[in-house]
Amino acid sequence: MLMPYEDGIEIISYAYEKRADEQLYHRWLSNYERVMSFSEFKDKLGVKTDYSTQSNKTKEEILESVKRIIG
Repeated sequence: MLMPYEDGIEIISYAYEKRADEQLYHRWLSNYERVMSFSEFKDKLGVKTDYSTQSNKTKEEILESVKRIIG
């Protein structure tokens, strides 16, 4: 089964974004959860977790695309 390369790039970008968020969350959880919120922690670090290059799709739209592609 072939898929457009743009869809593959979106899926990979989304996976990287979620992985980075998860790693930051574990770091926040072990050290800073009583001091600041998770969003404050991310803002303070200035970490970029959005690796998408062109998509304005919502998470739900991306997941629907993945479900459609996988079957």
